[in-house]
Amino acid sequence: MPITLIGLDYRTAPLALRERLHLTGDALSSALKNLCSQGLAEVAILSTCNRLEIFAVCDEVEFATDLVTNFLVQSVTDLTLSKKTLQPYLYYLEANQAVEHLMRVASGLESLVIGESQILGQVVQALQAAQIACTSGPVLSKLFTMAIHAGKRSRTETGISRNTLSISHTAVDLIQHITNNSLSGMNVLVLGAGEMGKHAAQALKMRNAASVTIVNRTDERAKQLAAKLEVTALPWDWLLSALTHTDGVISTATVIHPILTKALMTSVMKARALRPLILIDVGVPRNIAVEVEDLAGIKRYDIDHLHRIVNHNRQQREEESLAVAEIIQQELTAFIKWLNTREIVPLIIEMRHNTAAMVEAEVERTLHRLPNLSASEQEMVYELAHRIVNKVLHKPTVTIKSRAAYGDHNDYSHAIRQLFALDSLDAKPRPKINKDE
Repeated sequence: MPITLIGLDYRTAPLALRERLHLTGDALSSALKNLCSQGLAEVAILSTCNRLEIFAVCDEVEFATDLVTNFLVQSVTDLTLSKKTLQPYLYYLEANQAVEHLMRVASGLESLVIGESQILGQVVQALQAAQIACTSGPVLSKLFTMAIHAGKRSRTETGISRNTLSISHTAVDLIQHITNNSLSGMNVLVLGAGEMGKHAAQALKMRNAASVTIVNRTDERAKQLAAKLEVTALPWDWLLSALTHTDGVISTATVIHPILTKALMTSVMKARALRPLILIDVGVPRNIAVEVEDLAGIKRYDIDHLHRIVNHNRQQREEESLAVAEIIQQELTAFIKWLNTREIVPLIIEMRHNTAAMVEAEVERTLHRLPNLSASEQEMVYELAHRIVNKVLHKPTVTIKSRAAYGDHNDYSHAIRQLFALDSLDAKPRPKINKDE
């Protein structure tokens, strides 16, 4: 069945749109089940801060693309978007192109930061979410598994991830750039104690920031991370005080609505006597209201502002990207062979079952003429028939599978259907004959 991908990412869509299409938790599960219930055979969704990609398996590609596109239009409730205005932000890939794209994504070649490791875990989570929702079948399960394998190979067999910066590390780079490459005199506040918050705090320590403070809605989680990294943790209730005394903020929290609103930051800047404050927002949806940049003394940056730094670092990994591309081609070829072989399985089953049915009839006729055979002797006759069926069909089976692996099986399929008269037979085999298939 054809594989179709409909998606958008940091290169095709602005953050304002991406954050409204960000799917997690119950919303992700609901989207998977909703799409599957409307006629898609299989669905998996990869949703990150930089991309939303929906992989579908469906006989009718046009039906799948229309269904998913309409779903996306309906999902953007707080923007006036029609199908016509949304489509320029989307990309549509089919078959091998969709397969190769997912492998490139898992390997880090399509990331904002080339080779970053977080995306591989997100691909794993996308597969797990589809499996839990029961929307992934054999095709997408195999595809995602092989893409994950490609991603692991890329990071162990090449230097694509060597000295690679995560989004959080890039945010720290931006602060260094703003402050003329010095963090030694800066106190930096990290909002959020998840994976991105951890990476941000680690990067700040590596760059010798004067102090690093973590604030998280769950105080205990902030304390645990702070203890592990040997930095400071403050209770959520102290957020206003922490904002008043810090020099910069990297906000990484997972939220629906902004944490740092214009009203809150107005109070903060008043308490700071308008002392300058750098705000870096790497959350999707955004943690910091866009309007705060209107306040005197505040410099606000979000994930789309990180492109300039990333583009500089991107050039340093182009050579490794070529090595990764070779790995992807190997995994792509292996998946295509598997998919082509899978398509021929129904024909092989039909050939074996119908042949076994004919043998079954002959065995029954022979045993009817030999009424004096014991039960064990009758069993021997059945076993003999079983072995003959396997030996006769072994070569045709191997040949058609080999041809199917390379997509060169249509003529052979047609010949087998004619030679074995499959279209004219309508018999069901005796299960015993095929017990070892």
